[in-house]
Amino acid sequence: MGRTKPSTTLQPAAFRKDARAKKARATLNKTIPSLLAAHPRARSGIAATELLTPASLSSPSSTTPPKTQLNPPRISLRATTTLSAAHSLLTQQTTSSKKGKTAVLNMASPLSPGGGFLNGATSQEEYLCMRTTLLPSLRDEFYRLPEVGCVYTPDVLVFRGDGDGDDDQILPKSERWFVDVLSAAMLRHPEVDGERYVHDKDRELVREKMRMAGRFAEAFGEGLVVEEDGGDEGDVEEEEEEDGEGAAIKALEDKLREMEVAVEQARSPQLRDGLSRAIKGLKDQLRNRGEGTVEG
Repeated sequence: MGRTKPSTTLQPAAFRKDARAKKARATLNKTIPSLLAAHPRARSGIAATELLTPASLSSPSSTTPPKTQLNPPRISLRATTTLSAAHSLLTQQTTSSKKGKTAVLNMASPLSPGGGFLNGATSQEEYLCMRTTLLPSLRDEFYRLPEVGCVYTPDVLVFRGDGDGDDDQILPKSERWFVDVLSAAMLRHPEVDGERYVHDKDRELVREKMRMAGRFAEAFGEGLVVEEDGGDEGDVEEEEEEDGEGAAIKALEDKLREMEVAVEQARSPQLRDGLSRAIKGLKDQLRNRGEGTVEG
């Protein structure tokens, strides 16, 4: 049986990287300035960006709202991209009686705003910088990012879709939307064995980074969309809403047990393994909270 689609030739990796770098420079120098001129809300978000540290939770700034009493958190796993998960959550909130805010976690370079965006890199931070007005908010004065802390940028404009090539053109104005972003420094070149950190200190540092990002999201009353592994897939959507530590942990334990049963029914071994790893990581984090135990 013959081909149903014409053959395509994949350009060399170096050529594709150069093309991404050229597009990144055009996005930063031409596309984003023109969009900011048309969207004052995005400009205000850049102006309101601030660097948050653990001390920010005990001594809130004028822009950091006080912690309020909230409902227990809910967790769902989705095989999708960061922005698709965030948009889905925002759409649900718009069509329901429950109103809320949504933030995404940018797994950021600790040394350079935007990481390798202008050099054609393709990790999660570069993915966000290509599609949003995030990069102008990551000011040089924030770097090097603290080990535990983050840059909070409200009202980031999303102006491109999730496609590649011709599928990621500028969205019509009516289809653009806003999301908040927490940019937290990730580890640089950690030693790994497969997909696991070799050293316990690295695992614990990443857990502390994630916990702190969740606490900042909670302080702002936001749902938090978190990447499972820093790529563009395997997002974990976490609505950080607490009503007492014990109730929150109990709700998470019950949800994770339900997820483990459902994951076993997945037909794709790759999807089943990926979701199982994500669930195991969440269970490990719960154990480290020192509240209750998640049964295997």
